[in-house]
Amino acid sequence: MLPTFTLSEAALEGISENASVILEATNDITLQLLEDNGLYFTQGTGAVTFKADADGDGVGSFSMSEGDRIFTNGRNITIEAAEIHVGGINNPLLSLWVEYNKKNG
Repeated sequence: MLPTFTLSEAALEGISENASVILEATNDITLQLLEDNGLYFTQGTGAVTFKADADGDGVGSFSMSEGDRIFTNGRNITIEAAEIHVGGINNPLLSLWVEYNKKNG
């Protein structure tokens, strides 16, 4: 069984504005119910990347609660997974790329 790692909402929100964030998992990335219904990255130039199914075997999803949103505050965001379930993404600069089921086009 693969290990499970947990990062707190506060730890992600506290990352420096120009630092890039890359979260990669062999299988799933799950954002648990967020305390304030939002994951607020600080404004900056650092990109945010969530990459589930990093091994490319078609088993790996990115998921979050329907009522939750990711606030990028101007950062670019990339989500890659075999399945994607997003509550919402707020990016005022509209620099958003979501890749769905990369292997199947």
